[in-house]
Amino acid sequence: MWDWDNPPVPIQRIEVPNTGFMRDQPTNCYILGRNDVVIVDPGSEPATDLIPAALAARGDPAVHAIFLTHAHPDHAIGVPALRRVLGVPVMLHPDNAPIMGDHISWDDIDNRIDEAVPLVVEDHQYDLIMTPGHAPGHVALFHRESGVMLAGDLVSGNGTIGVFPPAGSMTAYIDSLRRAKAIGPSVLLPGHGPVINDPPELFDHYLERRLGREAQIFELLTTDGTRIADILPVLYPDLLPEYSFPAEATILAHLLKLNDERRARPLGGDPKTARWVPCSGT
Repeated sequence: MWDWDNPPVPIQRIEVPNTGFMRDQPTNCYILGRNDVVIVDPGSEPATDLIPAALAARGDPAVHAIFLTHAHPDHAIGVPALRRVLGVPVMLHPDNAPIMGDHISWDDIDNRIDEAVPLVVEDHQYDLIMTPGHAPGHVALFHRESGVMLAGDLVSGNGTIGVFPPAGSMTAYIDSLRRAKAIGPSVLLPGHGPVINDPPELFDHYLERRLGREAQIFELLTTDGTRIADILPVLYPDLLPEYSFPAEATILAHLLKLNDERRARPLGGDPKTARWVPCSGT
């Protein structure tokens, strides 16, 4: 079991509060190393105060860089200000371009991540594992010696992960789950929620849940066409209004995966509002 007082590799967690849609889920910011550290996923604006305070409590170790698993606001919106405060470079994979909005730009990024080049923190090497799906260019960090994987939003300690087209891809996400499972981490440090001490069980649960949803959605398709609005109340009968957007996005992501596999197709128009039908022969 993971013990924050005696971790197998030097890692500190700071929970950074969020606002908006993620207000009930702080982002886990991780500080790797002891004396020459790397900050992973600073999160939202409170990071500008919380992270320097945490570093000061440790005697102000040298900060080597800020590393982003991906560029969604709840992981990156505090980065531009923190970069100015600490005066350190920021690292991000270039495939994140589609999800970079007003909260962060390439002017805030100093080093574009190459997945072939490991992240070395003091005497510890973290391999970069491409895990797109929740976001393009999503990167997990894997410390092979200890089996620890900093998973970003590949998984969550609080439940499942959203996939939001067009930048998010259910096809890529399922592939990433399988890839991460095959690597065999012994513990997962997620972007939100508590440590996951049984990665195989979690990966199996995620895959079973996603493929089960896919089967449900496929069974609801008719030759006359089925809209997302028709599927939503069947899959989520007790859905609160504020969660309708992620639910609709998840259904669309599954439909687009079925389309990738030539098992379903939209009857023209916008895939979000179109009628979907099963492909002939399926």
